[in-house]
Amino acid sequence: MTQHVSRLARAAATVAIVAAGWSASPAQSQGGSRVPLPERTDAGTFVGTWYWVSRDASVALWIRETRRKPELKLRYLNTGHAESFETDWNGRAEYVFAGKLGKFSLESTERDANTIRGRWHWLLGPEDRGRTETARVTLYRADDGRSLVMNFEDLERSIGGASGTRLRYEQVWVLRKATDRLAPWDELPF
Repeated sequence: MTQHVSRLARAAATVAIVAAGWSASPAQSQGGSRVPLPERTDAGTFVGTWYWVSRDASVALWIRETRRKPELKLRYLNTGHAESFETDWNGRAEYVFAGKLGKFSLESTERDANTIRGRWHWLLGPEDRGRTETARVTLYRADDGRSLVMNFEDLERSIGGASGTRLRYEQVWVLRKATDRLAPWDELPF
């Protein structure tokens, strides 16, 4: 009986780890192993409305093409507190949160038919004392073309400037495609 309960507990823990990896979507180390990322596909298109939800945040990513170049627009809403912003089609936003100026940019730097590469830069507060996140970002379609993997490479978060805390970690979001059109935020399934 004890062995059976132990096997069930291990199986439940494994399911929870895998489910967390796919729904919350961070690439996490769990006992030395990583949750596998979905494989790249050439099915589907980038153009449309994509979304990602976790217990802490909701994100919408709109992608359109102008002269065969992808343009990205992102909206972020932290559900734990009121930090929120929406970029323009250049991927840039400025906002105020808790009396601090926030600046965000997500810019595409290159692309091919199945991959968009770019840079992520997020600053809240003064550069010498605030919170900064920087990363190279790779986006690719997965599954049946209705999933979008957003892989943050060399992600670094610093808090408190050069003398503060610096963290380097891996993060991956797997967004779902809501529609091929550019749908408004209030139509998304949050």
